[in-house]
Amino acid sequence: MKNAKRLKRREEIEHIFPGIDLRIYQWSNFIDEQPIIINDTLSKKYFELGDLLSSIYGAFLRQENNSDKDS
Repeated sequence: MKNAKRLKRREEIEHIFPGIDLRIYQWSNFIDEQPIIINDTLSKKYFELGDLLSSIYGAFLRQENNSDKDS
């Protein structure tokens, strides 16, 4: 049941932000794939944002929806 709710939430967010799951999963590859060298300050900030995004996304997937409690 818990996995079903998580899957439902993933589908909901995927509908709003198509490809978000893959984008978050591949976040760290972006800097390495650039044809130029990204300085450490920018890449550090980029990775910090990726960690924050991943944390928020994970929390969203784990969150119980009030409408789920009614069913």
